[in-house]
Amino acid sequence: MIPKILSSFEQSGEQATRLSVRAMMTRLTRFVRKKLSSIFTKLFFVSLTAWICVIIAVITAFFITRHDNEPPLKRNLSRYITYIISDIGTPPNLNKAREISAQTGIAISFQNNQSQWTTTEVFPEISGVRFRQSIDNPALETGGHFGHHYLRYTSPDGTYYFEYIHEREDQQRHKNGHLFLFALLSAIVIFSYLTVKRILKPLNWLGKGVSDVADGNLATQVPIKGNDELAELSRNFNSMTAKLNSMLKSRDQLLRDVSHELRSPLTRVRLACEMMEDSETKSDIIQDIAEMEEMIAHILESAKRYHEAFAADMSRCDLELLLRSVAEKYSKITPSITTTNFNEPTYIAGDRHGLQTLLTNLIDNAIKYSSHQEKPVELIAQRACDEYHILVRDYGIGIDAEDIDLLFEPFFRVDKSRSRNSGGYGLGLSICKAVVQAHNGTIRVESSVGGPTTFTVSFPHVLK
Repeated sequence: MIPKILSSFEQSGEQATRLSVRAMMTRLTRFVRKKLSSIFTKLFFVSLTAWICVIIAVITAFFITRHDNEPPLKRNLSRYITYIISDIGTPPNLNKAREISAQTGIAISFQNNQSQWTTTEVFPEISGVRFRQSIDNPALETGGHFGHHYLRYTSPDGTYYFEYIHEREDQQRHKNGHLFLFALLSAIVIFSYLTVKRILKPLNWLGKGVSDVADGNLATQVPIKGNDELAELSRNFNSMTAKLNSMLKSRDQLLRDVSHELRSPLTRVRLACEMMEDSETKSDIIQDIAEMEEMIAHILESAKRYHEAFAADMSRCDLELLLRSVAEKYSKITPSITTTNFNEPTYIAGDRHGLQTLLTNLIDNAIKYSSHQEKPVELIAQRACDEYHILVRDYGIGIDAEDIDLLFEPFFRVDKSRSRNSGGYGLGLSICKAVVQAHNGTIRVESSVGGPTTFTVSFPHVLK
């Protein structure tokens, strides 16, 4: 019995050890994969590869330019020159010197008090050459000038000058080596740039996604590629936008549901009030009910403008005619309205009722907050390229810079008091934004405290 128990313990221990090793190997494999897929590891390998390629390119170019880059005059100078002078003979024979020059590629010149000759067409210009005496042979001097290598040898017969006439071939070899190095380094730089750009491409997607979210498009999603830090960031970004979009949809749905549910009890309260005797209390209740009904109407109107099916009401609409009809409604109020029209038929694809709501809300706001009766509200129409611009400008109290970005949020009001006298529920501008977006347009605000406020609406789609 005991041996069986011991055997079972041994088997359990071996199994536990195997499981432990397997778990350790699994964790190690995951760790290695994570590190290899890391963006920092990728950039490190790109940099390392680039450096290795640069080193190889430099070494290759060095050997290309180094090969036989020393002219014969610089190798075994004393013995070499002695052989050449011996072959030329004494006195120096020009024809023999020409034969040696043709065989060796060395230009030979000679001069003394009686004669001067050269194996080339022109005697070398050596006035600017600075010669240095050779350590091995005092009679031998070397020098260079503008890429040419010269050697001067003084003998009892006269002075010899030697020049390696194939220097151009060496220069071409150097040039080819430099061009090869430049081309290879350029290829390395371009390859590294394209590789890094490909690795960091998710940043462009994220940047565009952030821009879309800033414009109010919370349904945006960015592509996910790979398994590195940027891929994880993209997944988190998509999850965040999805949750935000879901939360806002739930909020809007709640507002719509509450608004619908409030209509029935409000109707019953109004009917009950109508049966009461006339009194100040009755008037106050009826006024409160009217305000609540108006708020509900605004909420439902806002929900309608956000609805995707709103675009189905689009038709050919004349902006010029619409501006005139809206401005006509404000012809007898104070402050007055001045209009600058297009002065020509201007057609866009739009919903006439929605555009009327847009202009009415903007003009009502301008009149409400305009404190200078001597400066009327301005309604300006402009055309620029393929866009139509409508500007509504007032000279009222202005808007704080901190509030401008929040103006189009539902229920946001610049007047924080929310008093009955100030009016409004903070839904007018949110409806304006919804109308503009439904027309594929843009709306922006320019204002400062105590200065003029200008709302600019732009419609990019033009019908001819």
